[in-house]
Amino acid sequence: MASLVTAGELTDGFQNALQTDPAFQGARAELEANQITAKQAGRAYWPELGLKFGDRTETGGSQRTIQIAQPLVSAERLTTLLGASSLDLKAEATLQQRMDQLAVRYFATVTELIRTRESLGLNLRKKEALELQTVAAKRAFELGTGTVTDQRDTLVRLQQARAEEQGLKARRAAAERQFLAMTGQPAQPDAFVLAHKRRSLVLPNISQLKGSLLQHNPALIAARQDERLADLDVWRKRGAFLPQVNFIAKQTTISSGGSANYVGVSVDFPLQSSSILAIDASKATARKSVADARAVEQNAMLEVERLYALVESGQVESDIRLDAIEAAQLSVEGNKQSYKGGVRSQLDVLNSIQILFEVQDQYVTSVLSMASNLVSLHSQVGATPATEILMLLENLLF
Repeated sequence: MASLVTAGELTDGFQNALQTDPAFQGARAELEANQITAKQAGRAYWPELGLKFGDRTETGGSQRTIQIAQPLVSAERLTTLLGASSLDLKAEATLQQRMDQLAVRYFATVTELIRTRESLGLNLRKKEALELQTVAAKRAFELGTGTVTDQRDTLVRLQQARAEEQGLKARRAAAERQFLAMTGQPAQPDAFVLAHKRRSLVLPNISQLKGSLLQHNPALIAARQDERLADLDVWRKRGAFLPQVNFIAKQTTISSGGSANYVGVSVDFPLQSSSILAIDASKATARKSVADARAVEQNAMLEVERLYALVESGQVESDIRLDAIEAAQLSVEGNKQSYKGGVRSQLDVLNSIQILFEVQDQYVTSVLSMASNLVSLHSQVGATPATEILMLLENLLF
């Protein structure tokens, strides 16, 4: 699955999306904010500097106090410090989630672009075939070998194809606008041409993917860090009953003359009745975080199993669709020859043409669905960077 090819139009577009997509730019800012929060937590035991000015009513004049406090014992600061690494891991996992989500959204946009372009191409060839049949039906009627019904049936199918073309053009224009908005670059007219070929995709064992999921799934990593932070919060709330010890160095200067220096230790007992309720609330939050982490893991496992089955079946289905196209092409030729020999009707020829383009469209849909499921499968496992997945699809699709 990690078989790499040279980066091409698919990966180039994704690199542009990484620099342009507004949702992902917000994710970059979110990462920066989360990393700053983690740095702040890592500085919980840094010394604090205080500077205070004020008037002394009892003696007159003003007073200035400079104080440096070095925390020595503090349950709140200790749990905050211990949670710094979890905050940092969660920040990175969150960015990875956003990148995987961008890859899924980007490929969905490319998929719609490919589907509409392919459908327009198929519709154009169908129109050409029906136009030839229209001319043939008119000629046969003039020669007395055909009927007016043949002419009308052919014209109906042709007009349907012309009407479908308008809707497909609108869909293609919408997909091109979406691609431009996401990447900042227009999709080239000759880009993303789907190859009609048999595809060989070797998937890892499902148990290997599940094992990778437990280690690399970004949503699961973030949920586990939330679980650890919630557990630390319980200890933080319990620590509210413990004394807070600080080393103090303080100098007080009075404008009317005189100063005082103090170096020593301060001990605070922040006892509050609300702390007991806060402990109960934090315990409940911790239990919820454990349940949330289990739910994320379970849902990810189920999603991997579902997507794995869809990718496997999609590969088999696309090969069958190719066989169906070959059979439908032979059917069209056979019906045309039989019509000339008076064995088949014009309606049989039209139906065979319709079936041919239907199975061709179904082939395109099955290939793109398989590829979309493959992108989603990798985003769930989280072990392979999104760029590498798109490089794999580059070779698989085009």
